[in-house]
Amino acid sequence: MTIKRGEEWGSLVSRPTGLGVATTDAELHRLLNAAMRLDERLAVGLVNGGGDLARTVAASKDPAELEVAAELQRLPMDCARTDFDGRSVWFCSHAIIRRPGWRAWSGPLTALMNAQFIGNWDVAPRSHPNDGRLDVIATVGRFDVRQRQQAKRRLVTGTHLPHPALGETRSKQWHGRVERDQVLLLDGETYTFTGELTVTVRPDAFDIYI
Repeated sequence: MTIKRGEEWGSLVSRPTGLGVATTDAELHRLLNAAMRLDERLAVGLVNGGGDLARTVAASKDPAELEVAAELQRLPMDCARTDFDGRSVWFCSHAIIRRPGWRAWSGPLTALMNAQFIGNWDVAPRSHPNDGRLDVIATVGRFDVRQRQQAKRRLVTGTHLPHPALGETRSKQWHGRVERDQVLLLDGETYTFTGELTVTVRPDAFDIYI
């Protein structure tokens, strides 16, 4: 059951025996995809500094604390399936379509956010990783260099929205395209692909412990 306005989220439970820990978004990405391939429900601990989803849920423990805690907060989480090039890849934090390297801040850019943050940037301040939807933020219309620099500075505080050159929607499913001069990043991992793709949310797909 996804979170609803005004409801408590998660529950305090005894720490599961043999609970694994993800200390980066990349580790969580690999664990999630391995579990999905086996049709298993992932249960994993997240630690302070353990990536964008860990920051979103305010994970506060370090790995040693997580290993000895008698009780932990269990939070059900959404994830999303990305279908492209005849395969499916799951992400838990975000999917980004943009130009590579230093060219990232030129041309079209789309961010599909389950987490709130990308690094130090508060990209989707109204997102929630268990509301059954992705926050989709994309460039629309003319977005010149000056506007991009202003938006980049405001990303740190989450005050880049609303913006006339940035569209913001919320969706259970999204269909789009990766162009030849763009890359697809899922939880920060780069996938080389050009063409159409579909992203579909799976609510309550796995559990994290903090």
